[in-house]
Amino acid sequence: QGFCVVDCGLKEKQDILLAARENAAQFDIAEQFFRPEELVFEALLGDEGSARIARLGLRQENGSVGEGLLYLDEELTSLANRTAPFISHMIGLDLTSRTGGVLHETGPLEGIVQKLTEEAASEWLAELTFGCVMCIISIGPGYGELELRPHDDEEAAVFKVASPPGTVLFLRS
Repeated sequence: QGFCVVDCGLKEKQDILLAARENAAQFDIAEQFFRPEELVFEALLGDEGSARIARLGLRQENGSVGEGLLYLDEELTSLANRTAPFISHMIGLDLTSRTGGVLHETGPLEGIVQKLTEEAASEWLAELTFGCVMCIISIGPGYGELELRPHDDEEAAVFKVASPPGTVLFLRS
């Protein structure tokens, strides 16, 4: 388990980050965010980091996730393709594909929990079982901080990583 911060030049692309935040607001208006069950948010970024989520595979009524989020999703695919050979060698696993993007909203847990259906449980099980690396892009608007520690050691000290808008972070999952 580990992490690394990658400089992809996104901190300088404030127009893209602003567009992504505007696209995320449209997801909220279209009611595509949901509060996942505890089993799901604990497996992702915890209760505050995954207070509400939306899958980027879900399209808004106009058929698009929006220019900003689409750019970032394509950036993740490009980054995955460029780094997979190195990461595969370093962790001893063959990285051959990536899952669809998930938009996470931080904050306190509010709202009604979306119950896990059999189909959704199967999808999450596959993603969490075979997922080796999680790539996070912070879109802001505020400056966040990720608290990291090994999932199997509750007593381990928490390591804090600043995540201002444009930060790209790889996490070994």
